[in-house]
Formats: sequence, structure tokens, C-alpha cells
Amino acid sequence: MMDNHSKNSHRKDNDEGGHIHNNREDGRKNSGGEGSCISDNREESRIGNDGGDGHMDDKAAIHILNSLLLEEVSYMDHYKQKLYQSRFEGTEEQLQPLLKYMEELWSQDREGFALHAHEWAAALAEAVEALARERMEKGKKREWQEWMDEKRAMMALYILPVFDKQRRDYADVLLNELFIQWNEAFPDYQVLKATYGEIMQGFKKRGFGCYITSAVCSAMNRSDDCYELSAFRKFRDDYLVNQPDGDALIREYYENAPKIVRAIDASEDAEQIYCQIWEHYLLPCLEEIEAGENEACKERYVGMVRELEKKFLGREAAGCFLEY
Repeated sequence: MMDNHSKNSHRKDNDEGGHIHNNREDGRKNSGGEGSCISDNREESRIGNDGGDGHMDDKAAIHILNSLLLEEVSYMDHYKQKLYQSRFEGTEEQLQPLLKYMEELWSQDREGFALHAHEWAAALAEAVEALARERMEKGKKREWQEWMDEKRAMMALYILPVFDKQRRDYADVLLNELFIQWNEAFPDYQVLKATYGEIMQGFKKRGFGCYITSAVCSAMNRSDDCYELSAFRKFRDDYLVNQPDGDALIREYYENAPKIVRAIDASEDAEQIYCQIWEHYLLPCLEEIEAGENEACKERYVGMVRELEKKFLGREAAGCFLEY
């Protein structure tokens, strides 16, 4: 973890490009030092052992994670209800050699496994950081931001949910390491933990305007097919998905909205909070939809999510909502 001086000096150097930490002094950059499981080779960290001979070791483990996250494939093209499950299953299949190796290491030395997981996660964060920095230096700001959004979504919607789905202690250890080190390395592109079941449920509920709006309508004793929810769903299907940033906003919403709802539900004054959301955001938004002021509704809804993220998730909104 960087000290405050390192953080501040690095942020000053990257005011034009966003926050990507380097000089991490918790051993990530020098992960091949004394006591390390892996060699200190930047190219090996980024590329790794191709594992073609079926032999698994730490280099091969890093290679599997890196190649999955860093391959130039838009997984967001598969982030649709009819395609997500097959792409998720494909990701899970790609991770099977690593999962088997993790189980083997766990059975041999549970305490030692944590060091392996830490270094794999550190190598992945370093690899993403290196490529992001190259893109930031060579390309336009918007292009590398979109690249980081893609990697962030891949981590949050595919890789982390695969490990969560295993329901194994060793998978949870690596999941937590990936989660912590990613968010420390990329504070402007933080991820939340969404499960495969939550994501699939989001598709079934048709996404935007569903998690939060459904929770509000439920608190008001409205049915799932009530006028209000139907209006928001029509807004989503007829207007939002056809906007240039529509898919990006919906992806962001899939990731963050379930966490917001769970945080509200855990509050003692949940019913009052939902009433306030209705009065301050959703009712005016509904009136804008009825008046044909779709862009105004979009602005209001995005602003609502940003405020709820700050209040209930304890951080500034990242990625697409901040870009808006």
C-alpha cells in the first residue's frame, strides 16, 4: 500500500489521465523478491507461461488470469440476457485449470495459499496498470478510459462471479485478493461484488429502473406490473438502450443497484428512505417520461444513482455514471 506522499505525487502526475496507482510499496511491484512465489519478470507477469504442456505452476496461474482479462475481446458484446450465460460458462471453463490448481495448493497448505493468491492478484493488477499506462500515453483519453471500463466490467461481471460461484474457501480467498487489490490499484474504476445469481436475476427483471424502482414500488405496496414500473421499463426499452451511452449506463446499474438496495433494506428507516427516493427522484422522473422529456429523466435517474452510491456504498460513483 502506498504512503500518502507516493499517492499524492502520483495523482499530480496523472491529473489529465485519471488515477492509476504505481510505486505500490506493499510488494506488488517487486513481487519476485525474497519470500515470493513467482519470479520478478515484468513480461512474465504480463504474459506468463502458456501452460500448453498441461503443467500448472504460479506462472501458469498468472497467465490464465492475465490472458482472460487482457485479451482484446469485448465481453460487453455478450452482456445481454441471451448471451451472458454462455459467455459466463466459457469464462468458468477457461478458469478450470486454475481452480483445480488452487484446490491442490489449498489441500497442501492453507496458510501458504494466501500468499499465492496475493501474488496472483498483484501480478494481474500490475499487468493491467502497465497496459493502461501505455494506452494512456499513446492514445486519446477517452479510448483508454473505455478500455479500463471494459476491464472493470470483465472483472466485476465475469471473473469475480466465477470464483464466488464455486462456494469454496480457496476461491473466496482469491476473490477477496482480486477485489481488494483491483480497487486499491484503480480507485476510479472500482468494482463491487455481484454474484452470478444477482446478475441473472437482473436480466429477468429487465435491468434499468428495476432494482431500485422495484424496491420503492414494493415499499409502496405496488405490484410488479404496476403502471409506474411499466412506464420505467418502457423508457428503458424504447429510449435508453438506443442512446450512445445506454448500454454502459445499464451495465453500471446492474453492478451497483443491488448493493444499494441491500444497504437500504438493512437500514432501520428503509421504508422512509424509499419514500424519499420516490418523492425526490422517481415521481419527478415519471412525470418527465409522461411529458416526453426522456433526456431530463435520464439525467435525474443517473443523478439519483450517484447520490445513493455515495450515501450507501461509501464512495463516489465510478466509470459510466461519472462520465455522464
